[in-house]
Amino acid sequence: YAKHIQAAGEKSQAMLEQLLVFSRIQARELNSAPHEVAALVGAARLQLSEKIRACEAEVSVAGTGMVVGDAELLILTFRELIDNAMKFRKPDGKCKISVSARHKDSRFIACVADNGIGLADDLREKAFRMFWQRKPDGLAGGIGAGLAICRRVARRHGGDIRFVDHDDGCCLELDLPAPPMH
Repeated sequence: YAKHIQAAGEKSQAMLEQLLVFSRIQARELNSAPHEVAALVGAARLQLSEKIRACEAEVSVAGTGMVVGDAELLILTFRELIDNAMKFRKPDGKCKISVSARHKDSRFIACVADNGIGLADDLREKAFRMFWQRKPDGLAGGIGAGLAICRRVARRHGGDIRFVDHDDGCCLELDLPAPPMH
């Protein structure tokens, strides 16, 4: 019983910490500035470097561009998306994650695609709910807050995030305002 109580306490603590992150995103003042997406993804990769090495993930960046936003929150978003891709990798293959960026009209579009286990269409919107988990009891690791946090960051910046169709695995598309072209 003591182990169950300890595990429940640790999960509750983790949930509370993620709920604080989620709420602070809305309350904080945005430090918006133009940033090169490759630098933001590079910072996220650096924060996840031990985990990337441990699961032998291959993370590539294709296409670069400028995005306007709060660097700390955008790094958090890319970190959560890359981490999510590693959590839901196929157990029998090499984890490949690609981050691509482009401009479309006055928007910046970044896609984080993986070759993981994918997600059924009917579960895609549920995945953005706070603490929703596709696997019970956190078997994939985490507590089900990452995508909710990513959506909060995207919407705080005047954008959104959504699943888009992808041949193998998942692809999440982050849509944000692009910096004005001079």
